[in-house]
Amino acid sequence: NSGKDWTLEFWLRKDNDSNRGMMYFSTNNTAFSYNTLPTNMFALYDNNGSYKFRWPDNSESNLSALSDNVWYHVAITCNGSNQEHKVYINGSNVATKTLSYTVKTQVYFGCGFGGGGASILNGNFAEFDEIRHSNTIRYTTSFTPETTAFTDDENTLGLFHCDTYPENDDIADSY
Repeated sequence: NSGKDWTLEFWLRKDNDSNRGMMYFSTNNTAFSYNTLPTNMFALYDNNGSYKFRWPDNSESNLSALSDNVWYHVAITCNGSNQEHKVYINGSNVATKTLSYTVKTQVYFGCGFGGGGASILNGNFAEFDEIRHSNTIRYTTSFTPETTAFTDDENTLGLFHCDTYPENDDIADSY
């Protein structure tokens, strides 16, 4: 990933209508099917109750189940010097992987659900709050997530508070 440290973190509340939903961020902005995910994608998904984290090399890590209608803090970190990536849920490290991939200048973030050949970009999976992208590793060990709004600091690349519903969903609170 070109030796850059980063953290992507957010609060997520899965709805009770999804049985094949996912959150993803990718360098691919085209529609794709749930069963044929592109490479260079990180994804957290529910495969009929079996929760997984998908890495850009197409490997997966099994995760504990996420309960419906409960808020979870999710953080993904990357140590650019050794290519170690970690996934934290509610402050606990639930997956770690060392991998290398090509970093693009533009990354897409989204959520959706689907089954069979349906596009995962059609539909709802969860509510998001306090989405922050940083150019630093904010967490290296287990931690207690903050329950107040994130603040913009010198390491913040993007910050979305998700407190309003703008007509244009590309509007950032701070970017």
